[in-house]
Amino acid sequence: MDEKVFLTKYGYLPPSDPASGSLRTESQLREAISTMQLYGGLKPTGFIDEATIELMKRKRCGVSDIILGGPYRVKRYAIQGQKWPNTNLTWR
Repeated sequence: MDEKVFLTKYGYLPPSDPASGSLRTESQLREAISTMQLYGGLKPTGFIDEATIELMKRKRCGVSDIILGGPYRVKRYAIQGQKWPNTNLTWR
């Protein structure tokens, strides 16, 4: 996957708009890579290295890591509904 597509899909890089002239700059790209590396637990260098490529290849859900106008997402899941009264389950 192209790194610009990945960074845009997961909220690190805003989408470019050629019609309005809002193209991405090199500094925006480096900042987005650094933020993604920091979020993934890597040393934020701003450059794509082997560890960054492996981070980008990991299986994951399609939810953005960064919400527009907000911080990183914190929860990886949300518990909904009631708690089961019995956790000792059997199969028949």
